[in-house]
Amino acid sequence: MNKRTVVTTTREKIKINPYLSGHAEKNMFDANYGLHIERGPLNLDVNQSVGTGYRPETEFTLGINIPITRRVKHRNK
Repeated sequence: MNKRTVVTTTREKIKINPYLSGHAEKNMFDANYGLHIERGPLNLDVNQSVGTGYRPETEFTLGINIPITRRVKHRNK
């Protein structure tokens, strides 16, 4: 009897990665901060940029990873 192992991504927990970056010079600054959330095939990225020369800008990015796989038949079956 041959056992098959099925790997699914539905049992994964939520991964949350906050980040912050920026730089400052004389009389000006620029900063970018946000959150990267990932669970299974879905990922969401929310970030905001602020600085002295422009208004705060917010960006939302939603991604879905769809694996494209093909069943391979073994020759000895």
